[in-house]
Amino acid sequence: MFSILDTCWSGLSLFLLFRYVAAHLGVAAIGAWSLLVATISISTVADVGVGRALLHFVPTAAAQNRRDDAASYVESAAITVALLFSVVLLVAAPAFTWAIRSFVVPGEQAMVLHILTYALFFLCLSNVALVYLSGLAGMQRYDIRSAASMIGSATQLIVAVVTIRFAGLMGLVWAQACQNLVVLICSAIALGRVLPQLRFPPSRFSLAHFKRMRKYGTSLQLYNFATFIFEPSTKIMLSHFGGLSMVGFYEMASRLANQVRTLVVNAIQVLVPALAELHEKDRARALLTYLRMSEVIWILACPIMAFVAVCLPYISLLWLGRESHEFVTFSFIVIVGWTVNLACAPAFFMGLASGYLRWNLRGMLLTSSMNLVLGVLLGHYFGAIGVVISFASSLAAGSLTLLIFNHRKFGGTPGQMFNAATLLMLPQLLAAVALSQIAFNVWRARLGVVACLGISGVVISVAIWGSLATNPATLKLLSLLQGRYRAHGGGS
Repeated sequence: MFSILDTCWSGLSLFLLFRYVAAHLGVAAIGAWSLLVATISISTVADVGVGRALLHFVPTAAAQNRRDDAASYVESAAITVALLFSVVLLVAAPAFTWAIRSFVVPGEQAMVLHILTYALFFLCLSNVALVYLSGLAGMQRYDIRSAASMIGSATQLIVAVVTIRFAGLMGLVWAQACQNLVVLICSAIALGRVLPQLRFPPSRFSLAHFKRMRKYGTSLQLYNFATFIFEPSTKIMLSHFGGLSMVGFYEMASRLANQVRTLVVNAIQVLVPALAELHEKDRARALLTYLRMSEVIWILACPIMAFVAVCLPYISLLWLGRESHEFVTFSFIVIVGWTVNLACAPAFFMGLASGYLRWNLRGMLLTSSMNLVLGVLLGHYFGAIGVVISFASSLAAGSLTLLIFNHRKFGGTPGQMFNAATLLMLPQLLAAVALSQIAFNVWRARLGVVACLGISGVVISVAIWGSLATNPATLKLLSLLQGRYRAHGGGS
């Protein structure tokens, strides 16, 4: 619940922040910021996986009452990340400058290069803060972790509103730096209370602990590297073929779809430990749990994403103060890609739970490589819209590849992969999205925005109700919830 609350709050603060920046600095400023952050985020491979490894080693040490070792893991990871990022970012700064000069159109380069040095500093702060957030997660204190993250988001929003008016884009840099600093201090202090053996600032480094974390994090780091190539390459190609404004519209569209997707993902990823245990004890039950999770994802993902698609013109009016054809079009395309990815999430989590990461990694590598090739081709012929189509197509292809091979690996049959009744939802929801767009574009001038919003709401509500009411997976889920309610004394 805290994780979902954190997602909702970060989404709201992001909406308000982008709304403010777009109004005062323009969408190109969002594009410049997004492109820079995506480019330098490639350097996050410098942590060699030690941050994610804490999610394994800290709880293991704590469960065995080796709390001093748990604290040593955190301190070793913090020192490693701080030193590696300081060196790597200094060495890589000229490469980032070259990349920006090579791929950003000349008239917009100054906007990005002006904030490069400061952005490198806050990225280092951010990754050290992530170490302490991972430590809190490892100690099973997701509530405190989410609270620190929400305080950081609030700090960023407040500082941005205060500074952007007189500092311009640099105000956004200061806001990001303040957010990272606040999260670092809050998470370190909180982790020190949960784990009193922890020292802050960190002063212990264990070579043995570092080697264990590095060995464990290698496979995950390969996946992270493929992920980090995917997102920055999309923004670099968008900047080259469309300019910073197109990067800004894409960033807003991608953040919107990803924020909604995260809500659903956070609700199901808590099953990963249960799947891991079942996979060791009873493979048949693990498969059954995975299949049920897949059914639930389908009946959640498609209606939720369809609802967001219906609301896009109204979100554009609210977020940008006008109807933006670029934002709405980009959002439609991105939503399709992330919906396919979301439907394949159970197969990804099953891979994590079982330790079988081969196709998780290969799916992401396919996504990144296909996006590079297809993005250049489609961008050359169709401009920015071609790059976004490449992004969504590559994401869908990599996700489906992961689903097909992981599903087969864990004993699922082809018929269980795509439920026929669930697939019938898609035409109904697509028809509702199309009707709502027609209502907005044809009747808005005559009826007004509020009336069109009401029509769109009725259309998508009917489509969602009709698609879910006839789906056996929905009825099965409701029956299960009713049984649990009665078992806990809820009455009839």
